[in-house]
Amino acid sequence: MTRRFRSSAIYDGTLRTTTHAFLQALGQDDDEIRRPHIGVFHTGGEMSPCNMNLRDQAQHAKTGIYAHGGMPHECPVV
Repeated sequence: MTRRFRSSAIYDGTLRTTTHAFLQALGQDDDEIRRPHIGVFHTGGEMSPCNMNLRDQAQHAKTGIYAHGGMPHECPVV
């Protein structure tokens, strides 16, 4: 039995074919689309010295998520 992740709701089934196509357009193959999708939110940016390293930390988090079977999605926030 294949484990169904909660994030599969964004791409599973005929009603989500447009989302599936969107993820493919982002460069994801079918194996990557079937991985659990995990958001990586951060407040990194060049406007504040305190936050400049947060984007680098988010990149490390994304690398770890992908290495352990997840599909990370980065989203900078204010």
